[in-house]
Amino acid sequence: MANFKFERCSICNSRVRRENVCTLRTCNSNHQYHVKCIRNWISGGVQHCPRCHEHATLDDIIQLHVEQGGDDAGDSDNELTQSTSNMTIQDPAPMESSKINVIIKDLTNVSITIKDIETNSTVAELKRRIEQANRTPVAEQRLTYAGKQLEDDKTLQYYNIVKSNIVVDLVLRMIGGKE
Repeated sequence: MANFKFERCSICNSRVRRENVCTLRTCNSNHQYHVKCIRNWISGGVQHCPRCHEHATLDDIIQLHVEQGGDDAGDSDNELTQSTSNMTIQDPAPMESSKINVIIKDLTNVSITIKDIETNSTVAELKRRIEQANRTPVAEQRLTYAGKQLEDDKTLQYYNIVKSNIVVDLVLRMIGGKE
């Protein structure tokens, strides 16, 4: 066993506790997560470690078993031992949704704010809300975030758009050509 201090969960940024700490088998750095956070992260479609971006699946989640440890001086640290068995997840719980505000910025630096959209809403729903706000037809909208074009059938959570005031770029597609 090795003495080990708990980190913060890389997903929710709150302290992990010995009852709910896990890591991913594919990460060599032993990043720590809450069991529920990493399970929802991966089952939500993002199949990589949030910190080092190594590919990961639900089967790569490893529950860490923790016992209180201490020395003769009365000081104690939490000690972690890695389980020899994988954590099995039969029916992953859906990721909790919350309402956020998303800032949409176009190429002319004009910004609009889409208020109170659920993080489990699809990109198509976000495009409909943009159309309501500035009358840009959904068919002409192309949204990008973090250098990736957003696909209509994916959720905002899938692209890690889960905090208020994230900026999503809007590029207009001009429809034309010979008819």
